[in-house]
Amino acid sequence: MKLKLTENQLNKINEEMGIFHTSATPLGQRWHNERAALKKYLVNYGRTMISKENGKEYKTILDTFVSNLLGINYCICVQWDSMTNIPGEIIYVRAYDKFAPKP
Repeated sequence: MKLKLTENQLNKINEEMGIFHTSATPLGQRWHNERAALKKYLVNYGRTMISKENGKEYKTILDTFVSNLLGINYCICVQWDSMTNIPGEIIYVRAYDKFAPKP
């Protein structure tokens, strides 16, 4: 069974689910810009570390606010390819002890 949706119907579904396309809504463009700014900050000021779980490189920044609230060190991170100097697409919040300094 196939469903056919108009573009307006698809945009309404996406908005209700919290999925924003940069070309579809002003809020989507704002979300895209905010995410891009965070990735840029992580790349410029983050420390390159290796994940103990999967061996991949990440740019990490310790999040002292969340860490102090929970009593566990957390960091904000993005996967990092040091060969091409290109960050991954997904920004993570992970426990800081899951990373080791890059040798």
